[in-house]
Amino acid sequence: MADKKAFVMVGQKIIFFLIKFLKKLASFCLLGAGIVVFSVGLFSLWVGWQFSRGANLKPAVLYHDLKWGWQHPDGSQYHSFLLLGLDQRPDNPTLLTDTILLVTVNTRTGKGLFFSLPRDLWLDDQRTKINALYYYGRQRDSQHPFGLLKTTVERLTGQKIDQVILLTMTNVRDLIDFLGGIDIYVERSFQDAHFPRDDGSHGVRTVSFQKGWQHFSGRRALEYMRSRKSSDPQEGNDLARERRQQEVLLALEKTIIKARPWWQMPYFLGQMYDFVQKNILIRPHFTLATIAQWRWLVRVIQQQPLRQELPWQGNNAILETGVDPYYGSWILQPRRGDYALIKKFFQAQLRRLQ
Repeated sequence: MADKKAFVMVGQKIIFFLIKFLKKLASFCLLGAGIVVFSVGLFSLWVGWQFSRGANLKPAVLYHDLKWGWQHPDGSQYHSFLLLGLDQRPDNPTLLTDTILLVTVNTRTGKGLFFSLPRDLWLDDQRTKINALYYYGRQRDSQHPFGLLKTTVERLTGQKIDQVILLTMTNVRDLIDFLGGIDIYVERSFQDAHFPRDDGSHGVRTVSFQKGWQHFSGRRALEYMRSRKSSDPQEGNDLARERRQQEVLLALEKTIIKARPWWQMPYFLGQMYDFVQKNILIRPHFTLATIAQWRWLVRVIQQQPLRQELPWQGNNAILETGVDPYYGSWILQPRRGDYALIKKFFQAQLRRLQ
């Protein structure tokens, strides 16, 4: 009996010890969890404060916009931006869009497509090239200058456009300089002896580029993406210029998202947001609430986008060269006048984003 009582007493002591241990462990875990929650909350406040400083925003506005956007996520499968490049210069105040780039993202997979439309694409129904539609649209409705070009690209491709972004050459130059320059791999050396001086004299100068990795300032990047009169047949044409324009845009994207010390990122992103809001025309206008809706952005920046233009040479060409019936200028037009070929080709590229 004595052994049995001793055994029970030992068992009770072990149970009491385990109970006390578990209580202390629970208290410790709660304390640890509380410290973690407090630290995360404090870090979030610091990130928001740094971003607000960079963006010149009140923290209350930042919180309100992010909360609303998070509660109303973008549920569409595809999101498209129409990126327009306006080549305005002191000696050439044109409203022609030399760059027409449809950027489409599959929000499920995060894959993106950069689809370039040639500036010389002829439109029978409009009796002009596609690069003149912004000018005519602005004449028709100055409050909605993108309407004509936007609806035309939607009809040609069958893809709904969510945002239109207009970049002037000044915008591109200033953004590149703001970022401290961009790195570009020049695929082949070339020289352009007929590059415009842009000083109002209507004169020309020579620009040249060497093969290999180059670090470009804003001014140098503009020379690279605008050159189209090189004696090199592979570089002295509009298609080569469109390719280089896409290279600059991709280099911009990489520079924006490249690795930086974590403590610098919130303030830098705030500065980027402030720059875009003040300098770049986007319609419909977007805010932090809009960006918070785009949860798919995290997946997009982790992948390399596909690049594609409408082929006009070789056996797979869907465009062919021609002459403007009104002014006699060089144009590109769908083979056999079948504009449905453009839509079919674009939709085939879209399926690659699955």
